Amino acid sequence: MPNHKVDAVVIGGGPAGSTVATLLARNGLKVSLFERRSFPRFHIGESLLPASLPIFEELGVHEEIKKRFIKKPGGKWYYGKEPVFSDFAAGPDGTSFDKTPHAYMVKRADFDEVLLNNAVRSGAQVLQDHTVVELLQTGDRVNGVVVRDSQGANQEYSCDMVFDCSGYSAVIPTKFKLRRENRLKRMAVFGHYRTTPLNEDVKNGWFVGQMVYNGWIWLIPLERDLISIGVVIPVDDYRKAQQSPQEFLERYMATTPIVPPSISPNRQLEGKVHIYGNLGHTTSRAYGNGWVLVGDAAFFIDPCYSSGVHLALSMAKEAANLFLESRRTGKSQVDLFAGYEKTLRKDEKLVLRFVDAFYMASRNRVLKWLIPATTTESINRSFVTVTGGDFATRPWMINGVYAMSRVVSFLLPIRARA
Repeated sequence: MPNHKVDAVVIGGGPAGSTVATLLARNGLKVSLFERRSFPRFHIGESLLPASLPIFEELGVHEEIKKRFIKKPGGKWYYGKEPVFSDFAAGPDGTSFDKTPHAYMVKRADFDEVLLNNAVRSGAQVLQDHTVVELLQTGDRVNGVVVRDSQGANQEYSCDMVFDCSGYSAVIPTKFKLRRENRLKRMAVFGHYRTTPLNEDVKNGWFVGQMVYNGWIWLIPLERDLISIGVVIPVDDYRKAQQSPQEFLERYMATTPIVPPSISPNRQLEGKVHIYGNLGHTTSRAYGNGWVLVGDAAFFIDPCYSSGVHLALSMAKEAANLFLESRRTGKSQVDLFAGYEKTLRKDEKLVLRFVDAFYMASRNRVLKWLIPATTTESINRSFVTVTGGDFATRPWMINGVYAMSRVVSFLLPIRARA
């Protein structure tokens, strides 16, 4: 079996993997990235956050993203008939995005290809249709991978660090039995529809979402006449419905108040309706001797608040910089990555609580009324900080909303209307 020696191996060519490969290659390291599929490929996660824009600038892809994708000024959530705004331009000074208070709506197939091509231009070796089938180990240290190409031939790649950016497939967590479900237990059912937007917010690039009982539905404009529409609900609700994905989604589209008046009636499904089952998962560890988990391979919470891509990008930047520091200073990789795990677990806990509070409101009539009714201008400014991607800068807000939601749900368990 041929053996190759590189400085770092990256598993997965999504936003996390492309970012790691770009940053390491630009610093003169020999990097091999393996992607088991062929790009472009379909993916969930189309609504980005403004906190990602400084990372796009650092990667050198912001201008291309700006030209190719729809500008997103913010989001609007409907708690019943009442909306809660998240206007990124209305956030306080000092956020990571106060100079660029907007994000983008993207077709992930195209967006991910932009990032992956950037890794190639930066000097990384990118091999698509290559699947990591085994880890190379010496004792408890991971020191490489075995890769199978599209012809079925295996090759070994020895390295100093394996960055697992393999997303939901989670190569290392599966191998080491580190993975478990989080408490949300929800799934997404969504599709792309050719239709004329009638809702002014959708026309202008806003994310629009509405609560349904114990879940929510989204409208995301991707092109002038192409809208991503999806619903996130408990896995058991989908199983009990015994409907095809398209039947299930279009039932929600017909019965959720925000959808019918927002799009023209002559919609046409482009491609098929996709399902992503039981989205939420975590891991018991995010790093070890010779390996680190980045992005969805470490954890994924929920599409609510669009946190996934930004967390993947920020984790990738941090992981790459720590590895570069270990190479530059000789410091222990294991010691350096202890702080990385602490940071990502803090973000994971905060976002999980924020999402959990949203679902509590979707089930409780009092919370569903209370949150929009008590959202002042000052609270909304803080809310924008969190929804824009600066999750850890307002922990008191997230923890306060979560605690209040639990108390109200316990003392006033009044079921929200479906």
